[in-house]
Amino acid sequence: MSLSGAAAVGSSRNLRRAVEFGKTHVVRPKGKHQATIVWLHGLGDNGSSWSQILETLPLPNIKWICPTAPSQPISLFGGFPSTAWFDVVDLTENGPDDVEGLDVAAAHVANLLANEPADIKLGVGGFSMGAGTSLYSATCFALGKYGNGNPYPINLSAVIGLSGWLPCAKTLTGKLEEEQIKNRAASLPILVCHGKGDDVVPFKFGEKSSQALLSHGFKKTTFKAYGALGHYTIPQETEDVCAWLTSTLGLEEMLALFLSSSSSYLTLSRSVTLHLSRRTTLSSLTMSTNLSTHAYAGNPLKSKTPKSTDTFSPSSAFESLKALIPQIPNHPTPSPDFKVLPFSKGRPLVFSSGGGDASTTSPIWHLGWISLADCKGMLASRGVDLDENSLVYLGPKVEEDLVCWAVDVSEEEEDGVVSGLESRKLCFVELRTLMVAADWVDQRAMDELAIAGHARALLEWHNVSRFCGSCGGTNVAKEAGRRKQCSNTACGKRVYPRVDPVVIMLVIDRENDRALLSRQSRYVPRMWSCLAGFIEPGESLEEAVRRETWEETGIEVEDVVYHSSQPWPVGPSSTPCQLMLGFFAFAKTLDINVDKEELEDAQWHSREDVKKALAFAEYRKAQRTAASKIEQICKGVEKSKSLTTDFNVESGELAPMFIPGPFAIAHHLISTWVSHSQGSKTLPLRNLCYSPRSEPLWRPPSSDDSLGQLRSHSPPHSDRKSNLVMVLSDSLPARSRPFPVDSPVTTSPPATIWLIWIKLRKRLDPKQVLSFLLSS
Repeated sequence: MSLSGAAAVGSSRNLRRAVEFGKTHVVRPKGKHQATIVWLHGLGDNGSSWSQILETLPLPNIKWICPTAPSQPISLFGGFPSTAWFDVVDLTENGPDDVEGLDVAAAHVANLLANEPADIKLGVGGFSMGAGTSLYSATCFALGKYGNGNPYPINLSAVIGLSGWLPCAKTLTGKLEEEQIKNRAASLPILVCHGKGDDVVPFKFGEKSSQALLSHGFKKTTFKAYGALGHYTIPQETEDVCAWLTSTLGLEEMLALFLSSSSSYLTLSRSVTLHLSRRTTLSSLTMSTNLSTHAYAGNPLKSKTPKSTDTFSPSSAFESLKALIPQIPNHPTPSPDFKVLPFSKGRPLVFSSGGGDASTTSPIWHLGWISLADCKGMLASRGVDLDENSLVYLGPKVEEDLVCWAVDVSEEEEDGVVSGLESRKLCFVELRTLMVAADWVDQRAMDELAIAGHARALLEWHNVSRFCGSCGGTNVAKEAGRRKQCSNTACGKRVYPRVDPVVIMLVIDRENDRALLSRQSRYVPRMWSCLAGFIEPGESLEEAVRRETWEETGIEVEDVVYHSSQPWPVGPSSTPCQLMLGFFAFAKTLDINVDKEELEDAQWHSREDVKKALAFAEYRKAQRTAASKIEQICKGVEKSKSLTTDFNVESGELAPMFIPGPFAIAHHLISTWVSHSQGSKTLPLRNLCYSPRSEPLWRPPSSDDSLGQLRSHSPPHSDRKSNLVMVLSDSLPARSRPFPVDSPVTTSPPATIWLIWIKLRKRLDPKQVLSFLLSS
């Protein structure tokens, strides 16, 4: 079976030999070093995020090496460059294989493992395209050579492929007949996992890959299928991977290491989640401390602002840009290079890939980054000169040696077509449309949405802050567009990007187990959401919650509890970037008096009604529909328009109500309340929050649980035989605790216990573990 892409031909063959891999990140083992595994990301991703995520895995004996693939033109994307281990033409079962690209990637993995000590076990794993490269490396190990005939030098002890496929499967027939090759194939443990709901790399590819490996003598191949799992991972798969590696590699018992290691090792408690190709879910334990899980948050370009002396910093990049523009197109390739994201009337440039009439996968949109030369040519075709002050600094992609910029071309666009780039089928699409079409469990899509949201907010702020509010003088861009300053030397007032804080709250009636939801006239029919309102000068967040609730519904609230926050750059141009601050508010009075100037209606809704509304709306179907419409827009078949009404999709009978989709913080406030046990007098803050890209791993027991009740809190993906390690929350530094110090959970007796579930090779008595911890 094959699913990679056409073999490199022509000039691209020479390019293959000259590819430059991106930055490699290494996670050192916390315990005794017993194994080293190279982990490979998927198409369009990079290895930079793995150094932080892999530290949280309960595998202290493994050293992880996370390389970044070279950036190269991808046939599937119409020649657009992307980080990839090999070329891909289409996602079909019979597509030809890019053997040369696979050899280059497999050789890079081998080089990374070549210098490891002789007593260390070696492995390779990956997700999606990374899984394909890993499984190809397994066949190279068995055959003792690469596809080009050069000897393969590494002795592999474990191979993992998640949501991927086996390249060159059809060419294996007859090649594994020699006794030595058979023995190598039969001795290599391989784990292949795939979700039946995968709409990017279909489930049948993973299943057939496993069957092909077994039929060709890889007897230690294990295949695991996961229900409706899509092209991402879930806690059950994470747990299976950790357990398989521990058993396969013969790693030391994790409990002994856990109890004897320094306090820093307690960071295991933060998350037990794999971040695979960044198409991932996050543990419910980390929702409130990993706020980037919300749509428009977690911008990868904003994670770290370079120092002013760094070549990637705004000031240094701006000076390089200023010197480079006059030389275009006769300019050398700069380092760092520059990419530009054009916007028109608040809409980012995008293109769509995948899908199609004959495809079983839904289309995927991508930001339409263009080169500086293309940007200059596009503006020149409209008689406009590219000026460095027209570009706004977004941030760097250090691992790709890139600095990203945004530019507003509203006056240069005609009917959504980008002059000079028509052949690439690029188009401007509303940010709200992209939001609905984004796969909220796809980290790549959420990262690109966050980048687009940040860029739109900056450009809209530039548009509404052209003149000084003090003297009326013209404001000019400074610091690569990160701020403005009045050009009037007598004034010189500095102006910074505007952020408008908004409180959004779910008001709860504890006694009757109800939540207050409201409707505005601009909502689509039957949609209900949380109350919200702008914060006024001189008031605290809690005061704003109480005031807005009273003004709009006449209800008084007492306790106000913080949940999380979300940037919201899709408001009107007058408020280019709102910051939504989410709260739970507990009602003191229950009679509703709706302010008809603010709301159309407000009603109390029972938990069961809200639960049905969440289950009834077909969010996934709406997302796919919106993604298909974007593809049609890019083909010129349909004009760009807002698709927010596409969430009004139901199956069968007409739903009496539905809730905003997973892209909105309102959805997560409501779903958190729905998931919480009925009748509880407190709503735990951090430990019950759903991540927008996940299902919860488990919930910690409440403070009044006795030791005898602990087993009733088994995680949903574990059985009664699962082993557990218990850690007293009071033994953690305040900054490392799973809930805030002043939350309802941690104000109870100091014997509050929370659980970290780890698959161990031997069963342990929970009471003995607890006794040991208490005595120590």
